[in-house]
Amino acid sequence: MPVLVIDLNHSKNAMEYTKTPDEVSWLLNFLMKVDMFSALTPEELYEVIRHVRKMNFRKGESIVEQGAVGDSFFIISKGTAKPVLKKGPSETVELGV
Repeated sequence: MPVLVIDLNHSKNAMEYTKTPDEVSWLLNFLMKVDMFSALTPEELYEVIRHVRKMNFRKGESIVEQGAVGDSFFIISKGTAKPVLKKGPSETVELGV
């Protein structure tokens, strides 16, 4: 499952990722369709795109762990994910979306 990961570190040292022109075009078109980004100008979207990297996850693999400190924003670009709440060392509850 392809997931777009956006580095949220706002310092000047935030990671930037190299992309081909085709990747930039695809990301621009994709992000323009995401409600959260739809009001941004193309220039603002290009700024976001500079900090996007694509990661792939296998079925059943965790994208993010409960309680982990986060500095990234995740967008599932294809497929689905199930949010799961850990209630104890061996007990989990699948959350409804």
